[in-house]
Amino acid sequence: FAYSMSKAALNMQSKILQNHLKPRGFKILAVHPGWMRTDMGGADADINADEAAEGIFNLAMKRWDLDDEIYMDYKGQPISW
Repeated sequence: FAYSMSKAALNMQSKILQNHLKPRGFKILAVHPGWMRTDMGGADADINADEAAEGIFNLAMKRWDLDDEIYMDYKGQPISW
């Protein structure tokens, strides 16, 4: 329960922050990094951390419309919340 509640709170905080900062031209992104091959993710995970980091960096450098999605994966695919 605690994980899903904290995740919902983080998602709501991202949306509130976007609503607050949008008039000043800021874009908020909430990015899921993917299932990574790390100590936590394990050897069977889909991607390595470098691939996730590159995807997140590319998203951060992209020119966004302020009305674009907030929630997405590291490839920029929208995730519903």
